[in-house]
Amino acid sequence: MNKGELISKVSENAGITKKEAETIVSSILFIIEEALAAGDKVQLSGFGTFEVRERGARRGRNPQNGQIIEIAATRAPVFKPGKSIKKNMVRVARRKSGLPRIIAVTSGKGGVGKTNFVINTAIALSKLGLRVCIIDADLGTANVDVLLGTDIKYTLQHLVDRSKHNIMDIVADGPNGIKFIPGGSGLQSLADLPESELSRIVNMFKPLEDHADVILIDTGSGISRNVVNFVLAADEIIIVTTPEPHAITDAYAIIKVLNEKDPSLRVKLVVNLVENLKEAKDVAERMLKVVERFLEIKAETLGYILHDVNVTRAVKSFTPHIIFNPASPASICITTIAKKINPLATDLPVEEKPRGLLDKLKSLFSA
Repeated sequence: MNKGELISKVSENAGITKKEAETIVSSILFIIEEALAAGDKVQLSGFGTFEVRERGARRGRNPQNGQIIEIAATRAPVFKPGKSIKKNMVRVARRKSGLPRIIAVTSGKGGVGKTNFVINTAIALSKLGLRVCIIDADLGTANVDVLLGTDIKYTLQHLVDRSKHNIMDIVADGPNGIKFIPGGSGLQSLADLPESELSRIVNMFKPLEDHADVILIDTGSGISRNVVNFVLAADEIIIVTTPEPHAITDAYAIIKVLNEKDPSLRVKLVVNLVENLKEAKDVAERMLKVVERFLEIKAETLGYILHDVNVTRAVKSFTPHIIFNPASPASICITTIAKKINPLATDLPVEEKPRGLLDKLKSLFSA
């Protein structure tokens, strides 16, 4: 952003004339220049820090003719961006990368509402303006299409069987513009393919990167190899549990397995079917304390979902509850969670570089 653009931005945000904004910006820049000339550091809260640093003699390339030249030692101003600027840098980088954010949703046991969570979160994200695709990777009981009441024609098995279909033929339409890929036995078959066939299938996923901002992987439950591999291939890991003791124990079990595979991972916990906020906090705090005490992996609470009769009614009508009743307690909880995982609104490390779906799938199925 140059000085002119900064003046326009200040004028717009502060509701003042450009002439007034120019006076303010010029004054600030003058103060910064004076401070740097005196060898002082200038820190603007949230924006960043300006300081002058010594740069030693070095070799560089002449931009005019490309020749290597000697550059003398200099003193040059350096800007270190603050938190708010870093957030925007990450958002811009993610938009420019064009790569979807891959989020794996798993659980220690079945019956905790994982698939319902995936579907409704996908719709909530689509309402935020994101293009969302679900990969139904629950090899045992793939049921995204069942909960949506959708008849599907193709699954990944059609790609494995060398039919004439491509990945976009298999992508099915869901409500509110979301897409989903029925996996069925096709996903299990991928793990058994020779490398040449695997490469052929995985390369067919390339178009999906151009049609999604977020890919939600609905994994199976438990600690099987397939579940763990899907989770390890994701950018973000969400574990769904309930207040029931065995659900909490099983959720801890999968966190423990992930810790053994890669202790540098971060996992996020969602507590489903809670009666109130206090119960949600109690369950989350108990789990996080145990994880912190015995494991190296980092865990945090993403949110909770209130027990809501509207969810049962919505399931019976084959309608996601966020559409069945957007103002219901469970739907409001889902919307809150979706805003937290919105890839254009979350704080991510600036150095993080999305790998892309193809790289992740290759590492997943070759593991």
